[in-house]
Amino acid sequence: MKQNIRTRWHRMVQLVKDDEVYFTAPEGGNAEHWGQYNPNRAAMNWFLDQLTALPRFVVDTDLLELVMREGYEQALMDMKKVGVLRMPFPAMIVEFDHAGRRYAVLVRDQQAGGRLPWEPHEGKVIDRGVSQMNNGDPTPFYGITFRLETDIEGEYLVMSPSVAGVDIEDRGRDHGGIWLGICAVLLDVIPETLQFSQLVQSVYLKDGSAIYRAIATAMLVMHTGGVKLEVVDCSHMNRKRIASNKPPIPKHIVLSIGKVYRSAADNAKADDYIPRKSPMPHWRKGHLRTVRWGQHHANVKQVYINPKLVAFHEFPGAVAPIPKQYVVTK
Repeated sequence: MKQNIRTRWHRMVQLVKDDEVYFTAPEGGNAEHWGQYNPNRAAMNWFLDQLTALPRFVVDTDLLELVMREGYEQALMDMKKVGVLRMPFPAMIVEFDHAGRRYAVLVRDQQAGGRLPWEPHEGKVIDRGVSQMNNGDPTPFYGITFRLETDIEGEYLVMSPSVAGVDIEDRGRDHGGIWLGICAVLLDVIPETLQFSQLVQSVYLKDGSAIYRAIATAMLVMHTGGVKLEVVDCSHMNRKRIASNKPPIPKHIVLSIGKVYRSAADNAKADDYIPRKSPMPHWRKGHLRTVRWGQHHANVKQVYINPKLVAFHEFPGAVAPIPKQYVVTK
């Protein structure tokens, strides 16, 4: 049975082994080969090998475009208000296509005890734009981006020169709305020099934006009703790949549009989504609901209602809510 392999991780790993690695380019600049910064290549290869066991998810582009429309930032803030802003796994890899490029983003949730075999070097914070918002507490989410690029000579890999930490805060309409804070932390794999620190300082905001997108995708898409999970296991192919000294294709889960609910209120009535034949659904963002509980319902609390995929007006009773405008300052 032929499997639909969606991950590109094995190709990225091969590019590291082939030394086709570049660092994120500053705005208006060119990507520089990592060799000029004297990387510890053995440590990097070991690190990538350790990541093979992490859960990894490949997000279908149609699904990603639905979720990453206006309003998703408020859904994240609602999750934070009730204490459920957590990634599905302490550490994971999220793959997605954006602007014609394939991203694989390694993310971890420090709040959930997410640990990696290769940690950021403590104390080497290049810029802590989030310190004012979390009162000095550790940044909750961290990540590293890997991106496939192609030129006339073939594929090459572009990666973050540092780990980027991400946090979000709702500062209210009078103070800029939803605010995204990003910091950069150096890694021991690259010797710390003035030139390298300057590179990190010039690109960490760009990398942090991709990491934020991956974190938001993980926390929103995986909790959305109607999403289909397809497990792709290439164990039978990997025996030959390993014998040929090729990186194995890791087990991965493809997330796509599976079912479309006919109504935002009815979980029983749903239709299978057929690409290019079914109407494109609306992503009804998660939201807070006030619930009374206890004796005589005297107590009040807020609970978070997960998002779901809801049909447009083609199905009876489906009403797509009008998205609100939110401001994100990066």
